[in-house]
Amino acid sequence: IAKKEIQWLKDQEELYFLLPDKLGELVAYLAKQGEATTALELARIILELRPDLPLPDENEVVKQVTYLRIKAKFDIWVYEEILKKYIPVLVEKAPKKTLILLCKILRFAIKATKKVEDETVDFSHIWRSAIEEHEQSKPWNLESALVSSIRDTSEEIIRRDPQKLPGIVNILEEFKYPIFRRLVLHLLRTFSELSPDLVEAKLTDRSFFEDRHYRHEYALLLGERFDQLSPKARQTILDWIQKGPDIETYKKRYEKSEGRTPSPEEIERYKKFWQRDRLAWFKDSLPAEWKKQYESLVEELGEPEYPEFASVTVTWVGPESPLSADQLRSMSTSEIVEYLKSWNPPQDPIREPSPEGLGRTLAQVVEENPGKFAEEAESFKGVDPTYVRYLLSGLRDALKAGKAFNWEKVLKLCKWAVEQKRELIKGKGKRELFGWDPHWGWARKTIADLLSVGFDKPPGIPFEFRELAWSILEPITIDPDPTPEDEAEYGGSNMDPVTLSINTTRGEAMHAVIRYALWCKKHLDFQSIDDIPEVKNVLEQHLNPDLEPSLAVRSVYGQWLPWLVQIDREWVSHNLDRLFPKETHPQFWEATWASYIETSGPHSPVFEVLLDEYQRATEHIGKWDESQLAHLMDPDERLAEHLLAFYWVGVIDIDDAVFKSFWELASDDLRAHAIEFIGRSLLNYEGEVPQEPLEKMKLLWEHRLAKALEALDRENRKKEVAAFGWWFASGKLDNEWAFQQLLEAVRFSKRIDPMMFVVEKLADLADAYPQKATLCLKELVSGDVERHKVFGWRGEAEELLRKALKSDDETAKTFAEEAINKLAAMGFLEFIKLLKE
Repeated sequence: IAKKEIQWLKDQEELYFLLPDKLGELVAYLAKQGEATTALELARIILELRPDLPLPDENEVVKQVTYLRIKAKFDIWVYEEILKKYIPVLVEKAPKKTLILLCKILRFAIKATKKVEDETVDFSHIWRSAIEEHEQSKPWNLESALVSSIRDTSEEIIRRDPQKLPGIVNILEEFKYPIFRRLVLHLLRTFSELSPDLVEAKLTDRSFFEDRHYRHEYALLLGERFDQLSPKARQTILDWIQKGPDIETYKKRYEKSEGRTPSPEEIERYKKFWQRDRLAWFKDSLPAEWKKQYESLVEELGEPEYPEFASVTVTWVGPESPLSADQLRSMSTSEIVEYLKSWNPPQDPIREPSPEGLGRTLAQVVEENPGKFAEEAESFKGVDPTYVRYLLSGLRDALKAGKAFNWEKVLKLCKWAVEQKRELIKGKGKRELFGWDPHWGWARKTIADLLSVGFDKPPGIPFEFRELAWSILEPITIDPDPTPEDEAEYGGSNMDPVTLSINTTRGEAMHAVIRYALWCKKHLDFQSIDDIPEVKNVLEQHLNPDLEPSLAVRSVYGQWLPWLVQIDREWVSHNLDRLFPKETHPQFWEATWASYIETSGPHSPVFEVLLDEYQRATEHIGKWDESQLAHLMDPDERLAEHLLAFYWVGVIDIDDAVFKSFWELASDDLRAHAIEFIGRSLLNYEGEVPQEPLEKMKLLWEHRLAKALEALDRENRKKEVAAFGWWFASGKLDNEWAFQQLLEAVRFSKRIDPMMFVVEKLADLADAYPQKATLCLKELVSGDVERHKVFGWRGEAEELLRKALKSDDETAKTFAEEAINKLAAMGFLEFIKLLKE
């Protein structure tokens, strides 16, 4: 059985569900029963790795400079579990061969991914900083999981027989790459008393002392064993440190990075750092005169950080503030403003207090007590835009939390801010690098966001400040962000227009414009957009492709289309050609339509206005180009959901042109999504579904099934028909009708989706319908069932079959026996016990 399984596994690209774990269990079982050779072969097939293909969006430069990925036939966490649970059993029965197998798999992974022919290089000091369990060894990967398994396997072999330490060392060193020699150093530290001569030989090997790959394991071993080395060996290591580093190599590296030769002072300082870090490896064992030298270096240069690591991952939680939140809370507003104006941050922004860090702390304090800062908002005129932005973001967050404050002075500060010149502020150097906002644009975006919340959420902006609020917002609608160059870089296939619209200044301002319009409508209850001419002018200005090239801004119209219809239906109808210029500017049509269909639910009044656009969208099915325009969701799938919802509530009928067009032009995958959408809707519907929509759905299904049965390309209909399983699993349909349709669907498609839910529902109905339920299961297992997927529903199938065999229905019993025989033929022998029962 295992040998047959091995042949099958050779052709499998992926292993699913519980199968990998079951195969690991089989490896352990075979090993326990004395079949170690077969177990090893099975383990090799299960654990083999292969290079992964580059991601489709990676350009050629990225592909050339990055490592290839490596992947297994299943998820990494399952891979690691198999190494931990089942390989130790194999080690017990075939220790040497198991170790060699693991080493071969790791060697292949390194050779396949690291793009180096030189076996003295594997960069393992980066991807596995420590052989022992250590926080620096994260993030985890397949190579790292294998390193842990090889380590644990080697340690277990030596614990059982200490005499095997030299042999294990020889095996590991045969594989050449540094990671295997690092494993040797780790083992020598773990079992240092077993072979002191071997320890001394490695510690006095200059290649271990010099090479960055070995630094961690060498430093730990030296720190523990320096006292036990012979006087000659100790002196050899101290002489290396006294001599210092390879200065010529340092000069070349420095010249390459800095474009000049290092000064004598820089060379001497580098030598001192180098000596300090190496003396730190065994500082507790240093002779008296060397300990004094080490302490002198530490006093001059400071304590070394991570001297035993060649590569360190440091977690940084974010920019730091020179003042704590408590300190800011204790200061008056005038004291805070004075501090913001006078504080000069250090010029090294990494992990040092920065304007951004101070700004974040300020925003936190403002959010807690917005009233205090709103009253004194105008005193912030003249401070850096970074701090203005964080002050306003704190007020915005307070407003979102339902806290009220005086708006007048806040709006006056906003008015002052938008009147400032937007360009880079002179005299600050590389502002953004050191934590400053590069210009006033970021503060403008926050102002637009604050206004949006003020228009939308209570306690909002008092309507008496309408004119002031608009005078602030209107200039932001012509902010240059996003530029065409920015949108080309960050948009396209990288970011969808919807997301880009809320991450750009002009995009955020346009969102605020529509919220402003709705705010006005709430207070004025007008019927025409002509009553808010300021909004009408801005909206129509940005519909001019010559003035507004941004797809992100275009997407704002799509996202807010239902509300624009609510504001003024006639204006939307009159401007449809400008909102959706498919013939003249197809990219604008795509951005607007996709943003609408992806972010809005189906609204009948909007459908009436956009009927022609829905028709155009059906004709556009399958023509979206993700390489040109990213999407939040699949716009074709969302179109399907809209049309099915409109059909459900009676807005469109089965013979309507737009509905017929959809089914004619949709792919099998898209039609299947539409059928599945109805099934999921039925499944999630709470309570009893009204009879009228149920009858409409039954009519739709019978229509679609008839189309499939009469189609010449029946293969291109199978996914759609198989999706009926969602309807059946919902339990919302008449059982007699549902069983008949399920049987038709299975016989047509030779499968059903979702199999697990369908079999579960069949098991539930088996008491009342033993014959029908068992016949459906028999047809299912006689179809195109993928063996590995049976694991997901075999428990439900067993329940169903047991019910059928215990029933009084002889036909049901016959169907059950046939299903059991089919399942047994597939390898699921456990079902035979049902016949014995």
